Amino acid sequence: IDRADVQDYEPLLVGDLPDFDVCFFNVENLFDPIDDGHGDWGDWAPGFPISGSQDGLLEYQSKLDRLAGFIVSTMRSCMLIGVEEVEGKQAVYDELASAISSQDENTNWSGVYVESGDPRDISQGFLIREDVRLESLSAVSGADYEQRLEDGVVDFVRTIPHGQFRFLGGTDHETYVHVYAAHFKSKLSSSSCPVPDCTDVRKKEAADLRDLLAYHHQQGEYAIAGGDFNDFIDSSPIEILEGSTAVQGLFQDIPESAWWTYVFNGESEVLDHIYVTSNLANNPGWEIQFSPVHGQADFPSTEQASDHDALRAIFRSLGINNHGYLQYLPSLFK
Repeated sequence: IDRADVQDYEPLLVGDLPDFDVCFFNVENLFDPIDDGHGDWGDWAPGFPISGSQDGLLEYQSKLDRLAGFIVSTMRSCMLIGVEEVEGKQAVYDELASAISSQDENTNWSGVYVESGDPRDISQGFLIREDVRLESLSAVSGADYEQRLEDGVVDFVRTIPHGQFRFLGGTDHETYVHVYAAHFKSKLSSSSCPVPDCTDVRKKEAADLRDLLAYHHQQGEYAIAGGDFNDFIDSSPIEILEGSTAVQGLFQDIPESAWWTYVFNGESEVLDHIYVTSNLANNPGWEIQFSPVHGQADFPSTEQASDHDALRAIFRSLGINNHGYLQYLPSLFK
């Protein structure tokens, strides 16, 4: 497959409608070429083993440019992007945001994150287009979040960010949404996991995410969670999310032929997921269009900016008290 042979089919935002979109994207080991002593220096860092080398800097800049190009062109400059596998360092988020801004003629970008506690110093955060306002940002840890969880224990292996954002500000369709960007424990065996592929850990993470979304649903607040969950649609961790009436997954409403975000040993699989509170997904004032952005996982590494495809959900206000329902456009996959 060559990139020139593939046509984009993701839905476009329509300029004269009150729309906003939210995306999630594992950008695959975005590290700068500097050894800052925070656990990120090694096999994944460009320029290793020479900190700050010119070769490392060029490799890092190339990665930034390829990610930015994909975000601007194929992801259509999605207004808010939850990102995973970014070095936990504000400078890296700033440099990625700057790379996007340089390729986006219409707007500027910023980036924020929370410390994840990951030994490799990979983190989750948000890339924010300037027409979206960040109202608050916090790490999901401590008593405020524990009391929202059924078992009272926060089990995320990598601490996730919780942001509240304002979309369509200053219009009749101004909307506030809580967003979580998650990166669940990988399937690699670990001494910290009683089960060899760590499914038990991901089940706890899925339950936490379910409870957080259910909390917002009960409060009458809109919330969205997504990212790299490192498990399949029919897996026990994902079934925990699917079993809640307070949240709704978006993959179930598109054809199974489009169910992939990652390719492992030639086999397409869904590792990245997105969930929306039911008060947003099932209400008649919002139309939601969802599509995985198939522009990375299928291609050889020489043509990839990441080994994961992104996810994109578009929310269109229909002017009925800003509530919504889920709609899938079959023409996207013809």
